[in-house]
Parts: sequence; C-alpha cells; structure tokens
Amino acid sequence: MEPIESGFKGLTAKVAAVIEDLASLEVTTYSGSFAFKMNDIVEGPNNAFKIKSLLKTPQASLTADLYLVAYSRFEIDSDASNIVRNNLTSDDRVLLEAHTELVKAAQESRKAVFELAKSLLKLPQ
Repeated sequence: MEPIESGFKGLTAKVAAVIEDLASLEVTTYSGSFAFKMNDIVEGPNNAFKIKSLLKTPQASLTADLYLVAYSRFEIDSDASNIVRNNLTSDDRVLLEAHTELVKAAQESRKAVFELAKSLLKLPQ
C-alpha cells in the first residue's frame, strides 16, 4: 500500500505546484542577437536543448544584445501589466504580433491546466 500512498502524495504535490504556478503568467519577448557555445545549449547524449534553464546556470557563456519588445504579466486577482517598446521597427511589430499570440496561447493553456486541476480535486463547476 505504501507505493500507492507515496504515488498519491507525489501527485498531490505536483497538482499543488501547478496550482501555485497558475497564480501568475509572464510572457517576455526580446529582439537582439544571441551567441552561445554549443555545449552550453545541448544537454546529455540525446542532444536535448536546455534553453529554459540556460540562463540559470553560472557556467554558461552567453553573449547577447537584447532589447525588450514586449512584456506581459497577469496575476490571478486580474491585475495585469503590459510593457511595449516605443519606436517599434517593422520587425519588432511582427514580434509584437507573435507576443500577443503567445499570450493568448499561454492563457488558454493555463485555463486548460486549471480545469484539469479542478477536475482532479473534484471542485464544483
């Protein structure tokens, strides 16, 4: 019975982490140039890219000139922040459109995760 209990505790912890993560949503779009060494971005023998955690690792050698194009943050209490660079170039405008689509996709994804968590916890509709 212990493997079932530990599995259930693990699932409960994961659901709790997902619910905590639902409290805010951030989307940031930059333009600029990046230069990484290949061994900084490839992880292990299966050549999986580790871009998400790359900036958290002190040993990564990164050369980048980044310019914020857009930043959006949404809180669970409906607070929202949005920053958009002024004097957008035509390329930046394309990135801004992509940013807007990423925000929509992220919001839909969060909604689906919330619905899943709600169904797992058997919360009323």
